[in-house]
Amino acid sequence: STPAEPSISSNTITINNSTNKDNNADFHSIQAALDYVKDKEGTYTLSLAPSKYYELLHYNGKANIVLQGPKDNNRGDNCVIEYINCNDLNGSQNTRVSFFFIGADLTLENVTLINSADGEKVYSSATKYASGNAQAETIFFKSGKGHKLVAYNSSFKGHQDTMQISGKCWFYNCYIEGDVDYICGGATALFDNCKIHTIPQYNGGIIVAAAAADTGYKSTAEYANGYVFRNCKITGDSTF
Repeated sequence: STPAEPSISSNTITINNSTNKDNNADFHSIQAALDYVKDKEGTYTLSLAPSKYYELLHYNGKANIVLQGPKDNNRGDNCVIEYINCNDLNGSQNTRVSFFFIGADLTLENVTLINSADGEKVYSSATKYASGNAQAETIFFKSGKGHKLVAYNSSFKGHQDTMQISGKCWFYNCYIEGDVDYICGGATALFDNCKIHTIPQYNGGIIVAAAAADTGYKSTAEYANGYVFRNCKITGDSTF
């Protein structure tokens, strides 16, 4: 179990979801750590032990967050945060995402984020309740104007609308996977040395749905300059 008020003397917080009795991390879940720091000032580093974290994450706070997996992994391959969520399950833009973030800056290092909602791949026809083309963001960075999202050596996997972004964003040495509009939102964003991979879906594969001056994004967009892809490799499954 996680103590309600752990004794933390620095801005680095350790997280380990192991059930081992010797687990002495500050928190045993990511969401508990996010709740602990959200009303604090400054920048907090949440240092994750290598593991698979099955968590639905929601952050609305003023502390800037660095979500940091172990060093020297391959785009977050040994530090995975995964959940199943989509518009069929929670029918609003803010609630259908597996990691919702607003109010501060966010840095992602050495982690993999996955929204595994997809009717055709996750569920059998008898139990399917999430349609294959339901909107299902893996991350929605909604902090908007004046805020930054930085990610490196990380992966983002989903289907429709894998990432919805705002503000100013920089992705370096990242892997991004989806099937339709899977990089979207009102942001100025640089994708540098990244792999962009399209997986099979119903509409033939649409990578980008930029909304730099879309009035529907006025709450988060700053009439952004759109997206730049530099030194990136764009691939698709052979079934196309």
